[in-house]
Amino acid sequence: MQEPENDAAQGSTCERVLSNDKRQEFQALIESMASCSLRCIALAYTKVPHESIRVVHGDNIGRSSWSLPDSTMTFLVVVGMKDPCQTEVKAVVSALKAAGVTVRMVIGDNLATAKAIALECGILENMGAAAQGHEQNMAVEGAVLRSWTEQE
Repeated sequence: MQEPENDAAQGSTCERVLSNDKRQEFQALIESMASCSLRCIALAYTKVPHESIRVVHGDNIGRSSWSLPDSTMTFLVVVGMKDPCQTEVKAVVSALKAAGVTVRMVIGDNLATAKAIALECGILENMGAAAQGHEQNMAVEGAVLRSWTEQE
């Protein structure tokens, strides 16, 4: 991954390899945004010669036989998108808990994002307990969930 570097004196942009320090800085930024229930997307681009893209059926790109190279991408920005919970979700979760139902959420997000959303919805009540591991399996990633037995 590369990042653009502006040269104001020359009025041009050059590229440099993304350093490990910069990668860690972006990872920390993403984790910080995720913990605020933002879904994070990094935008990057690369130049692809037109002739390397196979055309099938007129104007349709044969995407099944072509893949975007990931080693020469130029990083542009990380953005965070907020998808707020429906207004009635917290009340429904509260009513279910009052009725003795254990509420669980299955979500395909980053674990930090999932925890923040669960906190907003009232599924999690204490993010500190989840972070410190006081309640085992309060939030788990899909790979862990898929490894559980029926009893777990």
